[in-house]
Amino acid sequence: MGGRPKTKIELDQDYIDERLPVGGREMIYRQVENSFTQPNAAMNIQMLEWALDVTKGATGDLLELYCGNGNFSLALARNFDRVLATEIAKPSVAAAQYNIAANHIDNVQIIRMAAEEFTQAMNGGAAVQPAAGYRSA
Repeated sequence: MGGRPKTKIELDQDYIDERLPVGGREMIYRQVENSFTQPNAAMNIQMLEWALDVTKGATGDLLELYCGNGNFSLALARNFDRVLATEIAKPSVAAAQYNIAANHIDNVQIIRMAAEEFTQAMNGGAAVQPAAGYRSA
């Protein structure tokens, strides 16, 4: 779907698959209609390359809250041992899972959970358990 105000063009799918050159690699991102995405591809590439540059040489793991379709999590995965990302919106979680597979990334895990719930669990030392109505992706 796409269009301008009061105009609607319907396609046979509610997403596009976008290919972006990021840090010497082609990244595939599924962008789903009515989900948060970075709408300016050129600016997105610059942001991702900046994030890659400032995390070069990082050690350990990365936690991303509100990861959307995995835009930053997937690009940054090469600079970290493991990446854990949370997202609450089902379509975004599905897109992130697709993007993980499409990019052959094996060190990223997406959890469908509100960031507040995750933070509360981490601060309380309790095991991370999704709240009623949410489950791991």
